[in-house]
Parts: sequence; structure tokens; C-alpha cells
Amino acid sequence: AVGRGYLVSEKWCAGCHDPDPARPTSPGGPSGGLEGRVFSGTYTLQQQYKGALPAALVQRKDLTGGDITARVRDGYNVMPRFRKTEITDADLAAVIAYLTRNNPK
Repeated sequence: AVGRGYLVSEKWCAGCHDPDPARPTSPGGPSGGLEGRVFSGTYTLQQQYKGALPAALVQRKDLTGGDITARVRDGYNVMPRFRKTEITDADLAAVIAYLTRNNPK
């Protein structure tokens, strides 16, 4: 499930939530650093958390399946919601497995 979650995350999430500033951003345009990531989720979370939590989702150790599901299905702030025709329940479960793999057991 973690491997599948990585692939789904790369397709749907990494454009906004990837910690790599060299990755092209979503909603468009190549990134030249943080100035190119103004609309990215990682940059927004950096501003919100002010270093208290990692901004990159793949580095977090406190995400829960319920939180991830709520954000994906309902959206949050500027993050759009994703329909089940875009990210299926099975794919969402895989993303949850991927993003929670580092959580303390």
C-alpha cells in the first residue's frame, strides 16, 4: 500500500506538497525556489507552522487517516477537494498508508 500511495501522491499531491523547490509547481509555472512556490501547499504550511512542524507532508509524523481523508475529500483553505472519481477510496487508503508510514507505532 505504501508504494501505491507514493505513486498516487506523486500524481495528485506532490505538485503542491513536495518539499523539492526544483519541482514545477501547481497551479503552474516552473519553480525557481520559494518565490515560485507561493501557491504551493508546502510554502503555505511553512508560513503557518513557522518551524513548529515540518511543512512537507512526507516528513510529518503526526498525520492521521481521518485528517488526510477530510482534507482530500473536503478540501481546505486553497486546497481543492478531490472526488472519488479522481482519487478512489482505495487510492486514498494507499496515500494514507504512505503519509503515515513514519508515525510512531
